[in-house]
Amino acid sequence: MRVRDVLQKLGWRATHGPYYLDPVEPKERELDVSATRTWMTKRGITAHVTLLVECKSGRNSAQLLAQAAKRSDDPLYYDWLGDDDRRVRRPIANKVDDRRLMERFQKLAYPRERALVLPVLADAPRAPFRATATREPSGKESGPMWDATQKVFAAMRGTIRSENAETLEQMLQDLDSVRDNMKDAEWVLRRAIDTVMLFHPIVSIESPLMLVDENGDMTNVPWCRLERGRVFGGDQDWIDIVNADAFETYAAEATAWYERILGRAAAK
Repeated sequence: MRVRDVLQKLGWRATHGPYYLDPVEPKERELDVSATRTWMTKRGITAHVTLLVECKSGRNSAQLLAQAAKRSDDPLYYDWLGDDDRRVRRPIANKVDDRRLMERFQKLAYPRERALVLPVLADAPRAPFRATATREPSGKESGPMWDATQKVFAAMRGTIRSENAETLEQMLQDLDSVRDNMKDAEWVLRRAIDTVMLFHPIVSIESPLMLVDENGDMTNVPWCRLERGRVFGGDQDWIDIVNADAFETYAAEATAWYERILGRAAAK
């Protein structure tokens, strides 16, 4: 509730205990806190930024994090109906059954061969510290950090899946009602791709965060960005790990970052 209150004071629409549909099991589960703010560009593109936060206790048990090299850019996770993805395009094409309209949809989504929402595909706030792995001093691979991280990513994947499905279904219903009117059908498609959802995953934990360098030296840090790589390679996931005592400062800095990056348009 403290995390929720901190975010509300910073202007976020914060919710304690929001539910999501588990992407693996068809069950509704709860996340500790979600918080959303919306920005709209002068060109009418709407960006919803959502912070997904899981809170964990464990003040007496430090978390050891393997230090990683710094890098500047960490794109936010996002979901956009205009993505050139068969799972999205196929049902739309089946519904409209009009090659001209699908070609127009492509041009609307990628004017000048660039994604319409590119101006609002923001990076996360820059991280002062980075890590590639985390362990408790006992050497356990599971624990509060692992559980919290898994839950945040499950909430994000479940939210993306359900919101995408609902938006697509609504668009298909709207297309049904304007089937014989090219201009109105184009307006339905444009309205659907004018919005993008951006996600920022966070774990707030009471444990001290000890960053361990290659020499074994440890530094107590207020927060760091944890990178998660797959065994087989590919893209890395990232998530912010924040000491609970530093959360208010962290949240203020993150909010200021988004206001600066996305605040060129009017905030809602």
